[in-house]
Amino acid sequence: MSSDEKMSRWEAMEKKSPLVEGVLVNNGTQWKIFCPHCGNTHHHGAGGGAGHRVQHCSQKRYSNRKGYTIIPASDWVREKHEGKFDE
Repeated sequence: MSSDEKMSRWEAMEKKSPLVEGVLVNNGTQWKIFCPHCGNTHHHGAGGGAGHRVQHCSQKRYSNRKGYTIIPASDWVREKHEGKFDE
């Protein structure tokens, strides 16, 4: 486990937000994730690496959520969602 991933897991515990596995897309400039709140995909800037992000859900029912903490996707997640993480 990388030090970035360890820090992200700690950040998730502190903020009480779910961990979400993300894949770097667009030449490594953005994270692409499947949102645990609404089930859609969202993109987030990759500046600063993995870590906590505020969700992009537009519906009011998700506005009280605490976002999520992005960690790099495991090989298993990449294989399971092959093609879905394409840019």
